[in-house]
Amino acid sequence: MQPNSNDNDLDHSDNPLKEPIESITSFINTQPIPP
Repeated sequence: MQPNSNDNDLDHSDNPLKEPIESITSFINTQPIPP
């Protein structure tokens, strides 16, 4: 029984789109506002 394997496969397919967006948003939020 490997529910984690199947879950990870599905999660990984849907995450790549969400993760980068969240990462970029977090990165932008951490950057200082340019003058």
